[in-house]
Amino acid sequence: MTFQQTHFFLRPEAPADVAELEALSLAAFALNPHSRQTEAQVVAQLRAAGDLFLSLVAQSGQPQAPGALVGHAVFTRITIDGGACDWFALGPL
Repeated sequence: MTFQQTHFFLRPEAPADVAELEALSLAAFALNPHSRQTEAQVVAQLRAAGDLFLSLVAQSGQPQAPGALVGHAVFTRITIDGGACDWFALGPL
């Protein structure tokens, strides 16, 4: 078996990434039988509400020679029983 090494780096989401991140999320969950195909919509709603505590993108290549976006992870604060807490949700998974 041969493994191909892939280089990528993480960086904060930028406004110019939004359309590509939506397409990436739609493609990532398209064939998942447990998905309702709403992941991109949920992230967009959280972004619009200002509820993304941290949004990171994985980009192929290296910072000095970046390629396509290949991953995305967001962290949002959660509430329990309507109250704020120091916990975060990670998505989309």
